Amino acid sequence: MNQLTGKIGAIILLLVTGQVFVFAQQTKWSARVQSPDKTLILQLRQVNDSIVTYSFEADSKLLVLSSQIGPEISGKLELKNKQTRSVNGVWKPIWGKRTTVPDQYNEILLEFNLYTLRARVYNDGMAFRYENSSAAKERTQFHFAGNYTAWYYKVEDHNIGPEILNDADGDRMPVMTIRAAENSYMAVHEAALESGEPLRLQTKKRSALFTVPSLGAKAWRVIMYGRSPGQLIDSHVIELLNPDPPSGADFSWVHPGLA
Repeated sequence: MNQLTGKIGAIILLLVTGQVFVFAQQTKWSARVQSPDKTLILQLRQVNDSIVTYSFEADSKLLVLSSQIGPEISGKLELKNKQTRSVNGVWKPIWGKRTTVPDQYNEILLEFNLYTLRARVYNDGMAFRYENSSAAKERTQFHFAGNYTAWYYKVEDHNIGPEILNDADGDRMPVMTIRAAENSYMAVHEAALESGEPLRLQTKKRSALFTVPSLGAKAWRVIMYGRSPGQLIDSHVIELLNPDPPSGADFSWVHPGLA
């Protein structure tokens, strides 16, 4: 009996070891980017010859499961160069309740043979965009880690929500605001749309997976994060991701007022 148990144990160990080896072979490389305060983590991986994935964690809680990232483009994907940098700057808005806003983030730039992926992690969110690509479609996914509650903008109609993710079906418009827990909130949006279609989100019922059907979009894909709805409102991530105005632009006509 002991010999049989030992043989079974050896077979199980061999199978498990083989699975681990296969998984290690499938992951070609991985990269980890943290926010300056180390509370937000973006994990990037290339899992085969054409697919790169990301996951997103905040306050030691996984919020976005492994999701595809990158333009939809055919061909074998090869990482040619990787660069990282940390920015600790200040932005001075023309208007608003603050005269200065911290511009702090850690960035990774991944140069592939087919396109370039740039990603940034701030203390209150993360963002990524695709460069050097003419692809009309993108693989971008947001695969949320739970059946969270969400709200969506609906142009001139009443906004949608509260709605649990498994009940969502079809197209949804940003801003997509998400309550993952009592002290964990996200907002999915875009910034610096240079060309192409504005951000749309698409999902199927009984799924927490959202894709981006927008065509030809050159923009940042953004996940804002806060521990309360107020922190989301107070975030400047979207503004910081948009480009500075042209040098010498005249803003003398801007005055305080009501709208």
